[in-house]
Amino acid sequence: PQRIDIAGLARRLLSNGYTTARLGAEIGLSQPSVSRLATGRTRSISIDVGIKLINLAGGSVVLPPVPSSAVEAEKQQ
Repeated sequence: PQRIDIAGLARRLLSNGYTTARLGAEIGLSQPSVSRLATGRTRSISIDVGIKLINLAGGSVVLPPVPSSAVEAEKQQ
């Protein structure tokens, strides 16, 4: 599995003009949560927040398609 330095991404965005409040608004976190994220005190985040951070930093995320049969099987469990 590929690892992403989420704290590093947050710090880079903060050093490029984002405030913790503005970054939080963009990715769906509170200002204190962004501060914890940037200092490495947050160990995990949701995939939604991760994708938003990556996109804001100029990256992109491509997820493989999930066959509809797998989605239906998951719904039945």
